[in-house]
Amino acid sequence: MSVRLIGLAVLSLFLAAASAFAQPNPRPRVREAAGRRHVKDDPVVNPSATTHPLPAPARPAGERVIPDEKRNDGWAAARWTTSTLQLPGNAKKTISLPAPSIVLVRASWPDDSDVTVSVARGGTTLKSVKGAKTPGVGRVTTARVKVPSAGNIVIGATAPGSSTKVTLYVGVTAAQ
Repeated sequence: MSVRLIGLAVLSLFLAAASAFAQPNPRPRVREAAGRRHVKDDPVVNPSATTHPLPAPARPAGERVIPDEKRNDGWAAARWTTSTLQLPGNAKKTISLPAPSIVLVRASWPDDSDVTVSVARGGTTLKSVKGAKTPGVGRVTTARVKVPSAGNIVIGATAPGSSTKVTLYVGVTAAQ
């Protein structure tokens, strides 16, 4: 009988220990994630946003990438204008520069037309770039042109046989 009592005591101790360790799991902790940026801060939507990281396909071929810490504040500090150029008509925009400047150009259009955007002054083409496919946007191209003196420049878009609308963003900042 004493063996039976010892067995019952061991069994009750085992059940008490099992119930002590069988606590329900604590509630999971809720951590807040970092806040999301507003769409107005997205450079694709608003070219005057504080940062303007360009996707690799949007950079013209041969243009070197400047690391963020060495990049000047050109995109953020520029005075921006927006216009729409309708192809094949008179697809030109004249910009008057009061002093030596850096002109930043971003053009986009919704279809796959092979559009060439050029910056010219006095009949001389300072820069000419073609667009790159960008998912969800169509085609996009960018250009950075240093204009050494005051005067007018003409930004034009051409595409043989195309009748697309090109949205043109032009930023002007002081030359460095």
